[in-house]
Amino acid sequence: MVELPLSVVRFQDLNFELRQTTIAIITIITIVAIVTIVAIIAIVAIVAIIAIITIVAIIAIVAIVAIIAIIAIITIVAIIAIVAIVAIATIAVAHSTCFLAFL
Repeated sequence: MVELPLSVVRFQDLNFELRQTTIAIITIITIVAIVTIVAIIAIVAIVAIIAIITIVAIIAIVAIVAIIAIIAIITIVAIIAIVAIVAIATIAVAHSTCFLAFL
């Protein structure tokens, strides 16, 4: 068996430790990158969900305002119709009264 000089043995040990350290560093960097990517994806998903909820809420508010506006328009039309009916009835009564007074 051939014995290697002590400096070669130390270099091999150092080389092995350097390789292990490099592998550990690369592993840590990979884990940090994966965690960062997952966190970014989660943040984007949360922002998207909040945006969707906001859009739905805005659409709901617009729909409620539109319904209130339609109810207001119907109410105004009904009031105008009632006023017109009362006016027509008043004119009819006045006309009948004048006709009876003429007789």
